[in-house]
Amino acid sequence: MKNNLKRVLGTTINCCFLSISLLCSVQVSANGLNNGSILSIDSTAGTAADGQLFVINPQSGQRSVLSDFGLSSSGPLGIDPNAVTWLPATLLGPSAGILVSDGSAGTGGRGALFKVDPLTGTRTLLSDFGNSAEGPLGDYPIGVLAQGGLIDSFPTIYVIDAFAGTNGQGAIFQVDGVNGYRSLISDFGNSNQGALGVYPDSISWKPGLLGLLGNSIVVADASAGTNLLGGVFVVNPVTGVRTLLSDFGNSVQGPVDSNPLSGPNSIVVAPAWSSQAGNIFVLDAKAGSNSKGELVKVSVTTGYRTIISDFGNSLQGPIASGFEPTGALTWQAQSTGRDGILVQDGDAGTNQSGALYSVNPTTGIRTLLSDFGNASLGSLGSLPAGLGVVP
Repeated sequence: MKNNLKRVLGTTINCCFLSISLLCSVQVSANGLNNGSILSIDSTAGTAADGQLFVINPQSGQRSVLSDFGLSSSGPLGIDPNAVTWLPATLLGPSAGILVSDGSAGTGGRGALFKVDPLTGTRTLLSDFGNSAEGPLGDYPIGVLAQGGLIDSFPTIYVIDAFAGTNGQGAIFQVDGVNGYRSLISDFGNSNQGALGVYPDSISWKPGLLGLLGNSIVVADASAGTNLLGGVFVVNPVTGVRTLLSDFGNSVQGPVDSNPLSGPNSIVVAPAWSSQAGNIFVLDAKAGSNSKGELVKVSVTTGYRTIISDFGNSLQGPIASGFEPTGALTWQAQSTGRDGILVQDGDAGTNQSGALYSVNPTTGIRTLLSDFGNASLGSLGSLPAGLGVVP
């Protein structure tokens, strides 16, 4: 899943001093958006199957719809919304909100980045990846990451695009939070910037010392590495230089799955307050028992992999569907008092409408938090794809 709203919330005195009008505290809106709320973007739910943004209660799993991407009354329409993250407020930047990437919206169907008002669900188009006036063109933006807080002047937004860059091997863009202008940070088809990618599909932030020195971006690529079994890259956010931290086809770095179709499709870094602080967790789709998927921990120093939860093993909890075509990870917010990973499977649950699990990052034990096919838990899902939290 990646944000720093704790600094946004700060203290009432600081908020007043800085004259920040929106969200000195994100407490409650009419749709139930609170600190700790879970954000889930569904690619095909809602009006005309154009997607919906759900808010999920982190204790009960109850769902409500914040924004229907098929309703023009709420703003520009979506087509294939696939990832979501929280945008923290900053000193001189835009107000706090929710960012949603869409792989097929925008000019020429080359993708878009939307900003959603967390109180009303109203959408604005922040960056059109098919508009060359806004920077280098995208092709299929599939993941979004935002960093910042009130001590920062502006937020820093990164978007991973699976098909942009040289030979369509992927790219990371930095997006201006005010005008949506894009800059190309790392071209995964350019060997001058390091190891090559194939299908980079998820992005997370790894803070350096005190959150200032040695910050990096970590990226999961479903088809990089030996025998195209996937890999985890570490990317310098300033230079775009990449190193392949973990090659999922290299047995020296840990277990190699026997399924040639397996591959990592989501990534998250454990926050500083967690017992797993700094460790990287990856969702390896189609891996494990009966190809139901695995949650894998990756050492940030050696790239060594350890299987934490096998989603085909019923002794660890509910069985998943394999996390294809969609799977997503994020860490539960510190404000919930829970140190755990949220794992979303777009094809599990009642009528294969999606399921959200809570996973203990130490034992791998899973519990079902929200079944998107169960109407008693709120609006039904269809293909939940992206996952985030309100800190």
